[in-house]
Amino acid sequence: MPMIVTVHSWGGGVGKTTAVANLGYLLARLGLRVGLVDAGLQAPGLHLACGVPDGQLRRGITGYLVGECGLDDILYDLGPLAGLGGGRGALHLAPGVVDMGAIARPALAGQYDTGLLHEGIRQMAVALDLDAVLVDTHSGVNHEAVHALAIADVCLTAARPDTRGLSGGPLMATISRRLSVPFALVLFTMVPPGMTNTALTGIALRRYESPMAGALPWAAELARGDHTGLFAAAFPEHPFTVALHDVANLLAGLRT
Repeated sequence: MPMIVTVHSWGGGVGKTTAVANLGYLLARLGLRVGLVDAGLQAPGLHLACGVPDGQLRRGITGYLVGECGLDDILYDLGPLAGLGGGRGALHLAPGVVDMGAIARPALAGQYDTGLLHEGIRQMAVALDLDAVLVDTHSGVNHEAVHALAIADVCLTAARPDTRGLSGGPLMATISRRLSVPFALVLFTMVPPGMTNTALTGIALRRYESPMAGALPWAAELARGDHTGLFAAAFPEHPFTVALHDVANLLAGLRT
């Protein structure tokens, strides 16, 4: 089985999905075969962070969870889009859902079988010979997030280093530990200028009781929405990309 990395947050708007997409890309650049799974079924958006518009995809993981399609129907090779080729590295996506009406139908009917998530990841890993799977969850405490945490080898709690992030983020880290996740780490996002890694490491240890995986600086380009798609591919020297590359190296080291 590959290393499963679940990325979650207490609240939305912390750049979690952007981090997942670009972290997957950077791991693939390191030579790993990576799968991305959008488990944020209430508000899926991982495909957009990867540069795939809504109209380009026809099926998503929601269809798999309600038995409308097989796993093979929802797997998309992002290698050509990400500029990967000529090496072992690969990047594949299982999007959440691409038909917005499909979000409401199963949810209202109570048809979701989130227990299939683990089986789907296992089948995806075998079919694509994956080294790592990154699971992007919906923010907060919900069935999808808890299932994704329960099967994880690594949990990254994405949080801004501000009052909102410190109010609920530690709870998510606590849930990870109670589920006996081997590695529970904190990924600070949207870090303002002037905050040092030393200070952030202290916050992670005191408030989250977890080591810090990394600190992603505030990126005006992301905030303004100037760029769509994989930011790390377009801006390989940007401080955001450099910081996330360090996180990718950390995760690659945990796998060995």
